[in-house]
Amino acid sequence: MSISSIVWLLMLSCLFFQCYNTSLSKFIIPLIVLFVLCEIQNINLNPVQGWFSLYCVFIAFLSLLMIKSVCSEYNIATSLRFYFILVFIPIATQIRDNEFEIKWKIFKLLTVAFCISIFVIWLNLMTSGDVVQYRKWAIENGVGDIYIVNGRAKVQLRGSSLFVIAFVIDIFHEKRITLYNCCMIIGAIIAGNDAYLLGIAATIVYILSKKMIDLLKKKSFLSIVISFILIVVLIVGGIYAIKIWIDKSAYSNSVRFSQIKLFLDTNWIYGSGLGHPIFGQASTFIYNGSETYFEVQTLYIFNQVGIIGLALFYILTFAPLSNGKDYRMIVAYLIYIIYSFWNPYCFDSNHIVALLLITNVLRTVSDPLNKATKKSLFINSNMKIYEKNICNNNTI
Repeated sequence: MSISSIVWLLMLSCLFFQCYNTSLSKFIIPLIVLFVLCEIQNINLNPVQGWFSLYCVFIAFLSLLMIKSVCSEYNIATSLRFYFILVFIPIATQIRDNEFEIKWKIFKLLTVAFCISIFVIWLNLMTSGDVVQYRKWAIENGVGDIYIVNGRAKVQLRGSSLFVIAFVIDIFHEKRITLYNCCMIIGAIIAGNDAYLLGIAATIVYILSKKMIDLLKKKSFLSIVISFILIVVLIVGGIYAIKIWIDKSAYSNSVRFSQIKLFLDTNWIYGSGLGHPIFGQASTFIYNGSETYFEVQTLYIFNQVGIIGLALFYILTFAPLSNGKDYRMIVAYLIYIIYSFWNPYCFDSNHIVALLLITNVLRTVSDPLNKATKKSLFINSNMKIYEKNICNNNTI
């Protein structure tokens, strides 16, 4: 096993099991930095024309915001955390590890182990019904929330958001239902976060839509059946989404809307600086400036970097995923953005891991970063033809 694989194993172990030992959380960012350093030979900073230049502009912009944060006397540790997170997330799209298969297997093994651990908690809750101690433990340690709603236990712990992207990547990669992606669906259901179910539903709709279009081109009767299934899924999903919205409108959504008002109180062009503290009240919550993750985390990033920073970030992360007619990487990332938007599961270590998986597991031959390889193969091919011609001429 390579050094980068060992670092990957340690980093994911800290990420998934920090909820059981909170001291592990402080090792995640250093291990991510170490992993990137180990993978430095696999980084290509110029996959798309102008990408590296734009990345330099982005770093310069973040550095100016960092200076603003220091001058404004924001918490330096929080400011640096967001600085490094925003710098390293785009880099994750540039790592192309040809030996990533072992890292993918490590990730799958650890996600299954983590899924089993939260299943044990869920099973205990469903049989005993004693949620008080579990919820107290989760909230006091800041590792998530555990509760029962309408007789249904929900175990929402840190790291569980990666169940959905793991499902998306595996089903796109394998192009079939496997025991692993079924396990990830179960994990997402146990977590009970409706955004997770939205991400899974979006994936299923995309797969069915793509299949329906392919069959319609063939004018197949099967396309009618799939069209009917797709319509049923959309109707059921729409009704469920409306029901969830109504159920949550009295509390959870009110918190989100209150947070949105707080986050929009910023300079819309360039933001208020990295680690900008939030003061105010959202529903029953009172923010004293020490919080760093919120229900609508994307808008908190907007509060810090404004339209300029957010636009540069999305250009830098989406552009390298463009891969000819293969839209799997873009779709997978878009699904991640959708289900993480309303939750504090983006712009953090989860975001980096998600992009590393998307860009390495779903990579194809037509990937822009493989052009150098294809070019060398093309040159070798021509050399062989050239050598053959010389031999023939010499024979003549």
